[in-house]
Amino acid sequence: MKTAVLATLATSAVAFTGQPTTFQTKSSTALSMAKKPLGQSLKYVPCIPVDSLPKPGTATSGVAGGLAICIAVDPSGSIFALGDKCP
Repeated sequence: MKTAVLATLATSAVAFTGQPTTFQTKSSTALSMAKKPLGQSLKYVPCIPVDSLPKPGTATSGVAGGLAICIAVDPSGSIFALGDKCP
């Protein structure tokens, strides 16, 4: 039993001495392997008709490009849109 404890202590002490081992990883995905950089694609899609905008100080929701969008009009008349998701 004493020999087993001594051997365990000796091997664990050796494990923490010497040079640390470093690992290098390289990730390769379809995007990182592309020959040319992918350009950005910005596309505006309709959500609700302009005549359906909410009254100032209120908000409504719509779907644009498969995403739920919250459209709000502040009291001064500025229009804002953001993702319509609950936490």
